[in-house]
Amino acid sequence: MTEHRELHLTIGDNGEAINIFGIEDENLRYIERRCQAQIVARGNEVIISGNKASVEKTRKLFQQLIELAKDGMRINISNINYILSLLEKKEGEELPRLVHALGEVIHITPRGKKIRPKTLGQRKYVQAIRDHDIVFGIGPAGTG
Repeated sequence: MTEHRELHLTIGDNGEAINIFGIEDENLRYIERRCQAQIVARGNEVIISGNKASVEKTRKLFQQLIELAKDGMRINISNINYILSLLEKKEGEELPRLVHALGEVIHITPRGKKIRPKTLGQRKYVQAIRDHDIVFGIGPAGTG
């Protein structure tokens, strides 16, 4: 039988919590299904319960989501899926950089919209363009 765990997390402020939780807690319900953990939200506090592995996975996910929210990024299912895919691939060394990679604004449109890389691969591609005179992108139309 697996051991039941419970973990309490506090999110910086209510605005960040609302961003992370999603409309009508849509993101929380999705995280529960994907991580196989129970999540209860009260204000800006989150209670995660389940087996040891699911609680730990959910904790790591929330750490990343909190950092992205602090950086002003809108949290959505795509962000959640991307972070979970990195966690599942056990690319733990990449995760601390994720916040900086995805949070960095690479361009601001005339209307004020901030353009950011969506993946670490895009971040590396943008950095290569900055560092080198010529960069070749191989892939589908539009990659370079």
